[in-house]
Amino acid sequence: MSSSFFNQTSSVVFSWNFAEGAAGWQGGFADYPSGEETFYELNFSLRPLPSPLVNNQALWITGNNHSDDLFMYFRNQVSGLTPSTTYQVTFNVELASDAPDGSIGIGGSPANSVYLKAGATTTEPIAMLAPSSNFLLLNVDKGNQAQGGRDAVVLGDVAKPDDGKFDYALIERSNVGGLFTFRTDNTGSAWLYFGTDSGYEGTTSVYYTNFTAQLAVVPEPLTLAGVCTAVSLGVWFKRLRSQKALK
Repeated sequence: MSSSFFNQTSSVVFSWNFAEGAAGWQGGFADYPSGEETFYELNFSLRPLPSPLVNNQALWITGNNHSDDLFMYFRNQVSGLTPSTTYQVTFNVELASDAPDGSIGIGGSPANSVYLKAGATTTEPIAMLAPSSNFLLLNVDKGNQAQGGRDAVVLGDVAKPDDGKFDYALIERSNVGGLFTFRTDNTGSAWLYFGTDSGYEGTTSVYYTNFTAQLAVVPEPLTLAGVCTAVSLGVWFKRLRSQKALK
């Protein structure tokens, strides 16, 4: 199996180890002119990690950010969630990056100006033509670069520790401490996605090794009707106990 699914009452965990395969994850790109895929050198595949890392498979994605705003991502649909329910989501991503912390590049840093994001939505996140434009934009709200949006949260950047080298190293990012919630539709399914939102005007190539999304149900606020029902039940049980005591 290339993915794991755990369900513990009000908490659900989806987890993937891409060394075992792509498991249905699909690559995509946004924030670039339609028809310029070759010029932007856009590509993704399941391929072995580069040296000096262990030769396991990973989800690789690459692009040359001529637009100074390229979004490169993977998406997958999950099911088994409670319909019409609000969830708080904690994402954890492990990836290989070759960009040292503090490195400098055109338009920004190849490390600190490339922002890692993850999100959940009921709409499949795909690139669509903007109105009256030839630009492809994501159809959900991921925010822009360092800012998250309604449908995505920033996990950090892709900087690896500065060791003076531009070889690949594994890094881990999470939104622990950063609140992200979304609400399921009446089918109980959702689209998960993660990727990089770049302000660096150059080529970014990263390898994703693991992705986990932990979803916890957010309790619904108690309505007036619910309060009245609870009070009525309390009164009914109190009367029942009194009647039993008299017998």
